[in-house]
Amino acid sequence: MLPQSRELRLESYKPRFFRRLFAIESSVFTDDRYNLELFRHLCEDNRDLLLVARLGNRTIGYVMGEPHPRGAEVISLAVSPRYRNRGVGRRLMRRLLIRMERTGIVRVFLMVREGNAAAISLYRSLGFRRVRRVPEYYGDGEAAIRMRLEFD
Repeated sequence: MLPQSRELRLESYKPRFFRRLFAIESSVFTDDRYNLELFRHLCEDNRDLLLVARLGNRTIGYVMGEPHPRGAEVISLAVSPRYRNRGVGRRLMRRLLIRMERTGIVRVFLMVREGNAAAISLYRSLGFRRVRRVPEYYGDGEAAIRMRLEFD
């Protein structure tokens, strides 16, 4: 778990977080990471559905959603490698899903690498269900699993 002396906070996106978020994006994802300009555009366009995890003065992760006419898409979830497996991603996802539901979104989608068992397990535990397999979705040829969550 996280150190007791510093409490994890989930905050709305602020432009001052951008550089650190991009550094996390770049350290977590390799072939399929967003380039700087696209990531900047996504952060600005989706700031209402972009949550940042902060521990003390450190930015340690984020989750970003994007609204669509038929619901919303979770387009990125990343936690700094040093802080993985401590519940940060789960807390980010829960808070984002609450925010989405409160704004009237009824359906949420996401794509996850077929080989990422930990992420698939996390998403299932939050209520996501497999919709279909998408062959060769990622740049390295790995398939993706499309998942969906419906709010009641």
